[in-house]
Amino acid sequence: MNTLLQSSSRKSWRLATGFAFSALCCGVLLGGVSAWLLGSVAIAGLSATAFTFNFHIPAALVRLFAVGRTAARYGERLAGHKAALSDQVAHRVELFAAMAAAPAVRRAGWQLGDEARLADYLDDVEDLDYARLRAGLPALTLACGLAVLIAGSAMLAPLSLLPIMLLLLAILFAGNRMAKAGAVAWERARSMRRGGAGRLGTAMASAVPLKAEGAWRHECGEALAALSRADGEMLALRRLQAGLDTLGAALGPLAGISVMAAAWYAGRQGTELLLPMLLGFSWLALGEALNGASRMLVAVL
Repeated sequence: MNTLLQSSSRKSWRLATGFAFSALCCGVLLGGVSAWLLGSVAIAGLSATAFTFNFHIPAALVRLFAVGRTAARYGERLAGHKAALSDQVAHRVELFAAMAAAPAVRRAGWQLGDEARLADYLDDVEDLDYARLRAGLPALTLACGLAVLIAGSAMLAPLSLLPIMLLLLAILFAGNRMAKAGAVAWERARSMRRGGAGRLGTAMASAVPLKAEGAWRHECGEALAALSRADGEMLALRRLQAGLDTLGAALGPLAGISVMAAAWYAGRQGTELLLPMLLGFSWLALGEALNGASRMLVAVL
């Protein structure tokens, strides 16, 4: 059964990867071709070319890329979640099979009886599977998109690479800082959640004697307080994410403006600005994909 599930998940992961690349390409081309079409129409309207300009083909491409992006995103979600859930089923089957095969003392004592340890195991399985969906796949497509647009910028507007690379370095620095601080916050949250779950499980198992001793309210309060402190650590992690997302959101507009400014500074005018315009708006479209950079790092953590 596990072999069948793993084979099915591999096919689903390949399908999800194809859909992810298709969605990224359609999104980038949609932004670039839309700007190119608007610029072409504006330039053609200034001359007699307006009477012969064929806008049907680029307009059809815009609609094609818009529909393709939406369809590819839905396909990526469906295939990706199917693959992640298939992996979870396979990993949980292995986990509980190992628990069932353990010696009787351990099986009855801590593996199935310790709520904190069992919760950790199940959380780890879920995090392991969804990290691939939320971090690995988006990071792969984003890296490929960045490589293509950086190469395009180097050919069409080399001067634009200076602010683009500076901002990318700032994003990497902020991401590294968030990863280090986030790892500490995540470990504290897991530790507090583990302690709170264990204490709450013990209290629930000893409800009658604790109520008789008048300690039920205190024990439950302490357990829930530990879980609340764990949520506080996660809130601190979310605040770190906000700073990284702010830098990521600035990449698209800054890169687009840099490309157009570098092309204009190089002396390009009129129709010569159409290709830089396509590239600049492609950067703007790619910038949307970078808005999830902090979520990728959290998934890795």
